[in-house]
Amino acid sequence: MTTGDDEVEVEMPTPTADVDLRIELGANPGELQRSSLVQVGRADVEVAVATLEGGKVLLAEGPLNELSLRFPGFMVDGRYPRAVVRVTPLENPNSLAPGEADFSFGIDFRVDSVSTGHDVDNGDNMFQRGLASDTSQLKLELDDGDPSCRVAGPLGAVEVKFGDVVAPERWYRVECSRQGDVITMTLAAYEGGLNVPVRVGVVTGQGETGNLTWVKPETPISIGGKLAANGAVIRSATDQFNGQLARPVLRIGDP
Repeated sequence: MTTGDDEVEVEMPTPTADVDLRIELGANPGELQRSSLVQVGRADVEVAVATLEGGKVLLAEGPLNELSLRFPGFMVDGRYPRAVVRVTPLENPNSLAPGEADFSFGIDFRVDSVSTGHDVDNGDNMFQRGLASDTSQLKLELDDGDPSCRVAGPLGAVEVKFGDVVAPERWYRVECSRQGDVITMTLAAYEGGLNVPVRVGVVTGQGETGNLTWVKPETPISIGGKLAANGAVIRSATDQFNGQLARPVLRIGDP
């Protein structure tokens, strides 16, 4: 593909996932430009950043010698800048709905040393589609160092947690999958110059969730916080991720 004013050729990997967001080769640290965050997955989506009160997403050093997405830091009081990456399905609104298929989703993360304790930011949401009030939801979040995965559908919800195992200012990768009625979450920590993820642990839960679809098929995937079905930042409880995120992936039918 070609991007930018100079029409530089950028070679992207062959799609192996439905959603796979990568930072464009040749991008520089600083404020995220819309063209710098590229969908290399199979689904036809629009990628944008939803903001509130002047929030921005920046590009900063990440794992695997790549750049990452730097989200707004925690604020004790006053004006609270917020920013969330929004991934919205286009031609096929059901392309991001697993239905009854097996699926997996995951993300790299590095949380700041202070990241919770505000009325509108009392958690660190990393990757989700749908809200707790929706019939269907998939979500990876971090609360006080405790990674969790929630998968909900018309037949029920399953949530698995690790406990307080995550250290701030350190890179990890978390993956969550549904295979049949089993929900599995795997956590790995990056070691050796941020190039080798070493497994920390695996937790599983079991229960029926059913056909994951959304009444409002335009409901976006949100990276770094909560979005409403219309794509707007939820002002009352954004649960802004305070830190860095990279390589969000969703695979449907091939977890």
